Amino acid sequence: MRSRRVLFSAMIGLLVLGILACNLDTGGQVPSGPSVEIVSPPDGSRVDLGQEVEVQYRATDAVAIVRVELEVGRQIVDTQESPTRDGQPSLSGLLRWTPSTAGTHKLLVYAHNRDGVASDAAGVEIIVGDAAAPGATTTPTGETPTGETAKVALFDDFADPASGWAVYSADTYRQGYEGGEYFIELIEQNDQSRWQTYPFQTFSDFTAEVQVRFEAEDDYLGAALIWGWQDNDNFYRLRIRNTGQYEVVKRVDGEWQNLISATASPHINTGAAANALKLVAEGDQIQVYVNGKHLADATDGSFAEGRIGFYASVYTGSPITTRVFFDDLR
Repeated sequence: MRSRRVLFSAMIGLLVLGILACNLDTGGQVPSGPSVEIVSPPDGSRVDLGQEVEVQYRATDAVAIVRVELEVGRQIVDTQESPTRDGQPSLSGLLRWTPSTAGTHKLLVYAHNRDGVASDAAGVEIIVGDAAAPGATTTPTGETPTGETAKVALFDDFADPASGWAVYSADTYRQGYEGGEYFIELIEQNDQSRWQTYPFQTFSDFTAEVQVRFEAEDDYLGAALIWGWQDNDNFYRLRIRNTGQYEVVKRVDGEWQNLISATASPHINTGAAANALKLVAEGDQIQVYVNGKHLADATDGSFAEGRIGFYASVYTGSPITTRVFFDDLR
């Protein structure tokens, strides 16, 4: 009987040692659950009542992310499922919410893994109401079409990758932050374009200036400011090409209409050199500047207010992969 007790005690001891060894192998910690972060919008962003808010997230997990949810006011307002049935170690995407009441709203994002474990919430506060950017400054008198002053639309030096511009990666394009610039990359493309708007504010009666440069010197690459964006079928575009032309067009119900046809200018740097695009929009008046030179005016009041954004295009003889960079938006 005593030998059996000794044997039983020895077995218990070995079991305890095995458990301790397992704890030592894992650092004595139980593996953590999923985690999620909000890439954009920045905390404290302002939007108009009824304006859709896009929440860009990034979720990771040692098991597999199967679902990400957006909660506002204790209600799940949007959900994104993993494209694979069993989930995946990381998942990035956009969740959307349209505010119906003014005030400050807390947006919470949760990630769920395949084992049913939820992450801690990642949250930002969004202020719904007046879309005017705090601290907006004005351009000097006389630079606007009417001689009045127009608000600077938005300031961004792109040093902060969480400043609110979308980050995407797909087979035919990429866009994001790199080296203090924002870029749009077209991958093995010809006769294609890609644009991105800032999703958290709309603008009217404003001035906007941005530095643009091309990664390559291939002919017929384009870079543009877009404004008055209502949706992907309705907005304005001020574009330069790296061959030295500029143009102003509007897109109405998916069709392009010229306001200023493609025009060559000696003030536009060609090839991969940088250029400064400046737009002044007040009422139905539009002024175009490149590298500090006033190039042209146009009149159109179709889209008095809307989002602003960036645009990249490629029109080459054969598909290429290239980037257009944007910096110092002000």
